[in-house]
Amino acid sequence: MEKVDRRLAGSHVAVPWRPAMGLAQVATAVDEELWGPPPEREPRPGIYTGADLVIRVDRWFRERYGKKLEAYWGPGRLAFEFRGATWILRYPFAIAPNGLLLHTSSVPPKSPDGGPEPLNVLEYILDFPAALGESLSREERGSLVETFRLGWEALNAITDVDQTPLVKAAVADHDACVASIAGESPNLGQARWSALQAAEKAMKAVLLRAGRNPPRSHDLSILRPLAAAEGADIPQALVDVIQCRADVRYGDDSSTIAQAIEAHHGSVRVLGICSRVLG
Repeated sequence: MEKVDRRLAGSHVAVPWRPAMGLAQVATAVDEELWGPPPEREPRPGIYTGADLVIRVDRWFRERYGKKLEAYWGPGRLAFEFRGATWILRYPFAIAPNGLLLHTSSVPPKSPDGGPEPLNVLEYILDFPAALGESLSREERGSLVETFRLGWEALNAITDVDQTPLVKAAVADHDACVASIAGESPNLGQARWSALQAAEKAMKAVLLRAGRNPPRSHDLSILRPLAAAEGADIPQALVDVIQCRADVRYGDDSSTIAQAIEAHHGSVRVLGICSRVLG
């Protein structure tokens, strides 16, 4: 692990990224598929393969760097409303995110043979009380899994594409939207505008990748057919929930939490659609 860490340092990999990047290098070295994040358990004595190796690699970095790893460097966050309050999902990086088994139970289901450990989505909702988790109905558990899946697939996908300045700006607008919905100083109008900006820039990134100059417009209805011609087929229904006037930023619009979250989630879906073309 010392050699792995020295290679990462020599490549100027930031400390918060090293557990994930180090795991990828270990996986290559042992010629084995290894998935993060690590399961919440002790490694089995004498076992240095599969999930047990993932745990050992992660612990090596945590023992080496401690709180230096606490900065968040995941693929992104998602705001959502649940039981009358707004919450933030903070996603971890993972290899093959679409292959993970998601659950909300204190007793995790068994993972498929040779597959990654199941992931408890409740562990990634910031400040989600354990007592609230224990009180969830079956329908609520299913709803939280689907909410998690929305951002999980789209945000992991957008981080895998070429990080052009426009893609980086779209991701920054997405994160600003989350903060405007569920941060310390919510601004629902600004959240809707940030959602529009994220979607707009993702669509324009598709056009630039195809060698086309995007029109100077914030109107997604103008951008939609142009993006569709390049393979990013965005439903009109998403455009309808995201589109808003510029003056929503200035408090001249009585935006609701439902409108802000609908625009936010619609924008995340647009990021996912565009990432499939940009990847």
